[in-house]
Formats: sequence, structure tokens, C-alpha cells
Amino acid sequence: MKVTPMNPEYEQRLEKLIDRKLKMLGERPAPGTLMPRVLAAIAAQKALPWYKRSFQRWPKSAQILFLITAAVAYVGVIYGISVADSAVNLTEAAKSTAVAENAGAALSFFEALFRAGKLLANQLTLPWIAAIAALVMFMSASVVGAGAAIVRLALPQIRFNNLQS
Repeated sequence: MKVTPMNPEYEQRLEKLIDRKLKMLGERPAPGTLMPRVLAAIAAQKALPWYKRSFQRWPKSAQILFLITAAVAYVGVIYGISVADSAVNLTEAAKSTAVAENAGAALSFFEALFRAGKLLANQLTLPWIAAIAALVMFMSASVVGAGAAIVRLALPQIRFNNLQS
């Protein structure tokens, strides 16, 4: 199908006609209840305690204290994990035959799983890799979308009618 440009004279007449008709409509007035609802929403937002506001609206001292506390907690967890890891020593009881057999079975299972994955990866062609990547991205997006829908439906919605006195 061949696309041809419109007649410039016709376009100008059409533009003027649409402009004239739209100007005849006039301004649409806002509802009378809009201003009180907006002011009530602003007042309700300002009435919230600082810790219920967004992080950017927190006092600077609280932001700094939070970041320092989070950093200390992070370092503490990492240090605790390293201490616990170094403190774990296999004792003679842990070296019993039952534990060794279970560990050997688990090791052979993961070894077989790794070999199967390696064999599968060697057999895949580029279209299959692209299809798998697309499937993973689609599934990830689906999970994010479902999570957003659940949050939207599960959390109570703030209605402007409830904010009026």
C-alpha cells in the first residue's frame, strides 16, 4: 500500500477547524471537592511521623545514623559468618561412616547433575540458548508483575474520601 502525503491546503483547513471546535468547548472546571481533597491529602502526608515518610524526607541525622547502623550490622554479619566458619572443625564424631556415606552420596548426586548440565550445554545451539534466555526473562518479568499485582491488591488503598474530615 502506497502512503501519500495529505494535501497541505486540506491539512491547514482541518487544523483550523479542529482548533476552532476545541476552543468552543472551553475550559473544563475542576470539581468543587478537588481542592479540599488535595489539601487534606497534603495535610495527612505532613502529619506522618518522620520514620513513615520516604527515606529522602527523613532528617539528615536519622539518615546518617541509619546508614551507619546498617553498615555496622553488615560488617557484624560478615564477621560472624567468618568466625563461625573458622570455628567449625570436624570432630571425630562428625567423621563417622554414616556422615561420610551421606556426604559421598550428595557429592555423587551433584557430580552427576553437573555432568548432565555440561553435556546439555555442549549440545545447545544458539537458537536454543536465545530461547532459554527469553524464557528466563519472561518468567522473571511474570514474577515481578505477579508480585506487583499482589501488593496492589493486598495492601489497603488510601482513598481521598477517607482523608476528608
